Amino acid sequence: MKLIYVSEYYAESIIYTQVFELLNYYAAIEKFDEIIYMGGLKMEKVDKDAIRTMLDKRINISYYKHYPDYPWLEYATQYSLNKAFRKINHINEYVIHVRSLRESHHVYNALKNSGIDTHPILADIRGATYEETKEYSRRNKILKNLKLKQISNSLKTLTHIHYISCVSNSLKKYLFEKTNHQNIFINSCLATQNFVYSNNYRDEIRHELSIDENTPLLVLSSGGTAGWQNTENAVMQLYNTYKVLNLSKSVINHPNVINKFVPNKDVPKYLCAADIAVILREPSITNKVASPVKFSEFVCCGLPIITNNSIDLIKDYVLENKAGLVVNSMNEVSEEHISALMKLDRNELSIKGRNTFGIEIIAKQYFHIYQTILNS
Repeated sequence: MKLIYVSEYYAESIIYTQVFELLNYYAAIEKFDEIIYMGGLKMEKVDKDAIRTMLDKRINISYYKHYPDYPWLEYATQYSLNKAFRKINHINEYVIHVRSLRESHHVYNALKNSGIDTHPILADIRGATYEETKEYSRRNKILKNLKLKQISNSLKTLTHIHYISCVSNSLKKYLFEKTNHQNIFINSCLATQNFVYSNNYRDEIRHELSIDENTPLLVLSSGGTAGWQNTENAVMQLYNTYKVLNLSKSVINHPNVINKFVPNKDVPKYLCAADIAVILREPSITNKVASPVKFSEFVCCGLPIITNNSIDLIKDYVLENKAGLVVNSMNEVSEEHISALMKLDRNELSIKGRNTFGIEIIAKQYFHIYQTILNS
């Protein structure tokens, strides 16, 4: 089996943890005859040597130019993609895994307009892009409307792509309503192999942070602070009562808040040191269908979760696995709740998390889809 993985490249941790780590895992298990990472580069200068060092040497790398996603520029992106595809011999032998709605639109049209078979495309959809742009974009009205038009065109293209993967059951329902598509698989965001509970890490980091064993430590964030993540509001309800470990880039000035933005490789140590993870987001379609990377990492490190009703995947997982607490607001959380959650078996929670969101599980699920595509 041969695989081409197409994604826009941007220097953020999500590309490393969700794309590069998956491809490196595939290279390590040696189930593919060839793997090609095809990265879309924006106009700014990118350190290609750094990208090469982050990917297994057995993975080939190809690039295309990714222009801003507006209707009049999409043809330039597709032309560049076509040039990249034409350098690959016997392209019909490859499964083409495309990350994101807009990239799937570009890849489909780049192949179709050149007379290349579009059958082996897997469109990997990560969220409700239209609603996310409509609700949270800060662009001016004209540019925002052009962006929404481009997303609408991409959703129409999705109806012509044979196979779709998405990150949650709620997103699957959303996409079915938009496209009436029948072949939609679910593959949530993954946690890499180092996200696993360790008592040694817990002891090491709590000693570093000067936190005794019986003091509850709640972790709030291990990633970005985008508008839909509601980080600030969540912290405001916590820091007057509990010690809070804030692993985001945004610093919170309060005596009870420990601000510690660390490299991704060190995040598991700090998650092991915490007792409970908190994920509170505002009600919106964007959040309802989401699969946050941080949630997958939290549960693989065995953290009980306190969450609200905004993200269906998290709410359902917590209730089905007795892995935390679902509330309407943090005002409902009592000391008894915190005490009960701290008594849960972290190793057991970690095993459940890894059996659902661990890279081995997600990679296996994708591999099954690739086989389905090639055999159809």
